[in-house]
Amino acid sequence: MLVFAVVATIAGPTRAETVTPGTEPFRDMSLEDLLSVEVYTVAALTRLTALESPAAITTITAEDIRLTPARNLNDLIEVYVPGALWMNQETGPVLGMRGNISSRNHRYLLLVDGRAMNNKSFAGASPELEMWDLGDIERIEVVRGPGSVTYGPGAVAGIISITTRKPGAAVGTTASVGYVDPYDSRSLTLSHQMKADAFALFAHASIVDTKGEEARTFQIDSSNHGGFVGRDYLPGSEALDYYGDFDDDPQLKLHVRLDFANDWQWWTRYTQQGSYWFSNEIKTDFGGELVNQQGTSSRQVTTAVQHDVIISDTLSLSAMLSFDSYDFERRRDRAYDPDRHSPLNYQVRFAEDEVLAHGVLEWQAAEWAQVALGAEWAHDRFGPGWGDDEREMRQGESGEIINGADSLALSPGNRNSADRQAPAWPAIDVGDGWDTNTTSVFVEANLAIVAGHKLLLSGRADQSTYQDWLYSPRAAWIWTLTEGHVLKLIAQRASRMNTASQMYANDWQDLHNRPEELDSLELRYSAQSSPALGFDLSLFHNESGVIAFQGADNSNRQVGDLELNGMEAEVYYAGERGSAGMSFSWVELQDWKLAPGVFSS
Repeated sequence: MLVFAVVATIAGPTRAETVTPGTEPFRDMSLEDLLSVEVYTVAALTRLTALESPAAITTITAEDIRLTPARNLNDLIEVYVPGALWMNQETGPVLGMRGNISSRNHRYLLLVDGRAMNNKSFAGASPELEMWDLGDIERIEVVRGPGSVTYGPGAVAGIISITTRKPGAAVGTTASVGYVDPYDSRSLTLSHQMKADAFALFAHASIVDTKGEEARTFQIDSSNHGGFVGRDYLPGSEALDYYGDFDDDPQLKLHVRLDFANDWQWWTRYTQQGSYWFSNEIKTDFGGELVNQQGTSSRQVTTAVQHDVIISDTLSLSAMLSFDSYDFERRRDRAYDPDRHSPLNYQVRFAEDEVLAHGVLEWQAAEWAQVALGAEWAHDRFGPGWGDDEREMRQGESGEIINGADSLALSPGNRNSADRQAPAWPAIDVGDGWDTNTTSVFVEANLAIVAGHKLLLSGRADQSTYQDWLYSPRAAWIWTLTEGHVLKLIAQRASRMNTASQMYANDWQDLHNRPEELDSLELRYSAQSSPALGFDLSLFHNESGVIAFQGADNSNRQVGDLELNGMEAEVYYAGERGSAGMSFSWVELQDWKLAPGVFSS
């Protein structure tokens, strides 16, 4: 694969210092001082040292990103995270860690600067995962294993936390152009940073235009017959362009962050992504025009205001108010109408808007006790896509949620949903949309009652309009054996709600909404023999009730109970002149029981 890039930088008169582990001022610290530095981790609400973190966390730095020929976050996670992998599925690439993988990315939470970006109604943690441009990212922290207790329902298998570059870290403007073969992908990226007495600004924009790789050897038709392009029984047909942009719309990214008045932050982010993943399937014939029909597309805009304030020597507050809008569409795998843009040719087509308020109060109750209290409220509105007629809206696992009797998404006289050949759900009329509210409360106590021992007690409760209260408790015992050697025993339950559209459809039919719950027990040993050299070993046991797509009735529901054991080991070195690491991951299925009424999965 040929990768070509040209980068130009126009630097300002000064450059701010970036404080990163492994660089100044940490490089000159003794190991004892380094290991005693308490920080906030993505796995806790209170401060702990890096070794004490109650989870398995992989940190991917901007330098790691620069040195890795990864196309996107999926590739990057597969390279650096022990045991992580991704597979192509009909709704797009899906991520797996520790034996947890599903038909969509529902079992993970994806965060940007602490704000969850998941699509609640259909696609889960799909935003950001396919973006080729990663130049605005300072680091990515991946939690392997449950994390609902910290960030809420959905993190039953992991958390992907993206931290963007901090304003003022480097003053100046950077421009780059790139080309990647064989995908015929061209990119243009611009970044600008400035710093003044009253504020600091970071702005990043990019466009990536990808034609995709043209498969020339193998393809299938709707009956799963194989052939060769230009030969055999399918003359004149073409295979889908692997990784090509959806509808030839390029990927776009715009991120602006402003830090001002010491403790205030405002940021806005826009992303547009969409691609085709099946190079071994043929394009759709629309009156002699061969079109890439199978694929998904999403556009998302998020804005947030965050404020961190120290109230007193023992009390601090972190608060965020945010708005997010997400537009999503998925085409059908074949033509149902000769007009390729007809609503009948879409499986789902909708938008969801969310207003989110979040706050955490941290209290240093005593020298040996930290307490964090928090609450979160979200209002979600589901309706037609951006700029679409409300009659074009189609939502739900089988497209059953529509505008009404005059819907353009169903063929005339057909009140059944999605697939005409196997209608499973009656159409559900919602007019111009529907709403949900989610309320969450959470608490964490960090207790150092005995020297060398800490007890971390955490809990979270979440309730939505169509889901009763979910509870995600955690207890972690943290034992510092000797300097640089920590043993942790972590017991927790993680919960997630079904997709918002499935919960709405279930409630419409007077069906009880059952959550997905994962119970986990993990023993983890972490060692830091020097500032540059570390080692981690984890043993874990998971028991989970699994919600996934059920083809028998085109629903997303509980399909069975999963039980598995696993082990992870990793050693890493990060010195002044380079870094290296090795990891080993093993997961074994202990038991799998299908849910009542489910005969295959």
